[in-house]
Amino acid sequence: MNKIKELTNNLQSFFKKENKENIQFAETDRIEQYETIAIDFFNKIIGMNYYDCFISDESSLYDFDLDDEEAVGKIKKEYGIELDKNLFLVDIFKQIDNEKHQTNPI
Repeated sequence: MNKIKELTNNLQSFFKKENKENIQFAETDRIEQYETIAIDFFNKIIGMNYYDCFISDESSLYDFDLDDEEAVGKIKKEYGIELDKNLFLVDIFKQIDNEKHQTNPI
C-alpha cells in the first residue's frame, strides 16, 4: 500500500476512534502521481521529510512556515520554473515534471 494512503487510513482510523466523528480528508490521488518529485522538493525546498506530514491535493506552500518570496526563488533556482499565482503543491510538482520532460525528452 502506498505510504500516503496508509497514513491517510491511519489518521482517519485514529480520529474515528478518538472523536467518534467522521473526519473527511482531502483527496491525494493527484499528489501521489508526483511522489518522487515531492520527496526531492520537500528535502530541498521545505527542509523536511515528505513522509513526516500529511499532504493532499489541496496542500499549498502557504501550509508551511516559509517566506514565500524566498521559497519561490529557491524553486526557480532548483527546478527552473516560474510559478503561477497558485501555490498548490500538486500544481508545482506538475510544472516541475513538465519542465523535466521538456529538458530531458525520452
